Amino acid sequence: MSASETKDNTAGEAGSSKNITEPGDRALQLISIGDKSNSFKFTFHEETLKTVLSKVPGDKKVAVVSVVGAFRTGKSFLLSWFLRYLEALSNGDVEREGVKENTTSNDLEDEPVMVNEEDHKNGKQKLWYEKVETLGKKDGFSWAGGSERETTGIWIWSKPYYVTNRNETTGKDEQMAVLLVDTQGMFDHETTMALTASIFGMSTLLSSYQI
Repeated sequence: MSASETKDNTAGEAGSSKNITEPGDRALQLISIGDKSNSFKFTFHEETLKTVLSKVPGDKKVAVVSVVGAFRTGKSFLLSWFLRYLEALSNGDVEREGVKENTTSNDLEDEPVMVNEEDHKNGKQKLWYEKVETLGKKDGFSWAGGSERETTGIWIWSKPYYVTNRNETTGKDEQMAVLLVDTQGMFDHETTMALTASIFGMSTLLSSYQI
């Protein structure tokens, strides 16, 4: 499987909400896994990682967030929701309840939008997740219903997102790049326990935060 192989994840329109990604944003295979003929060989697609990291400025820290678990438990679906949130965050569409009117966007760079509690109750204002009417299988990491596994290997989203994080050493806020990683589900009827442990271990080594 080539490093440029991708899932068919072109973002679509979700009701009245914005597309969650720009054209070309998609999941890229970072690690592919062979079959019995090559003893389930792991192949690391280095060019894929270089392509994603080339979009991150050299002075930015990077956090890799991954989801692992049993197959058919909604890992790819959950990551697609993460994409929704990060996209809303980067667009300034994430609302923070209780923000004072004199608070500047510099104070709350990631969440500058004020929500009026009364307007929200009356339906005049919606929180970011209330604007999402659908989350199709092509609106992020590929997912599908049923009993057959959908994800094989390890995939990474092609676009880094930026969040503001407090540096505990300096006490100052700084931007951090967030990369999302999807992992093949464990405990299916096609994967041995040894291979499952290897996939889990590889994902753990790659991740800053694992769910």
